[in-house]
Amino acid sequence: AYVFAVGDIDAVLFYNYISWSASAPNPVGTIHGGWSLVCPGLGAPGGVAGRTPAIHCSNAYLAGPGGYIGNFQLTGELGDETGWTHVALRAVSGVDAAAIFAAGDHGTVGYYDGAEWTRLDSGVDARLNAVAAVSATAAFAAGAGGTVIRATNLNWNPATTGVGDDLYAVWARSATDAFIAGDNGVILHT
Repeated sequence: AYVFAVGDIDAVLFYNYISWSASAPNPVGTIHGGWSLVCPGLGAPGGVAGRTPAIHCSNAYLAGPGGYIGNFQLTGELGDETGWTHVALRAVSGVDAAAIFAAGDHGTVGYYDGAEWTRLDSGVDARLNAVAAVSATAAFAAGAGGTVIRATNLNWNPATTGVGDDLYAVWARSATDAFIAGDNGVILHT
């Protein structure tokens, strides 16, 4: 297993538990978030969003400006999967390589089915800072102004939160059970 680090850098860093190494420069500069496949023996994905950019595994999906989605492997390859949107993407999460969600500015959400990315209607226009997939068709996303949306069968619906603070992290255990955290100590539970 490896640990990846992304952020305001021109390279993806990875740590092999001995030393840090940098990949070739990524094509977009800042990487906003990332998610990795489950590694054998780890038991859980090392997904990240927003403010905790460390990813565990040897194959990671990265989100960035201009609709950038990259697939980074330890071989140093950084595949570019842009084209389905041109707005900044801030988070990516999945359950396997054929069920990945991405979220970003202006309520942008997308879904990767293993072959191609498809833009989905989120029902909101807020900046989405975090996303957490719970199955191939269910996920939560959270963002600016207390925005929370939930996907069921790939259909997104806004949830009422009662808060106006920006939200930056989502951890979900099921399609009905999630924790969401943000500014000013806000922690929400669905």
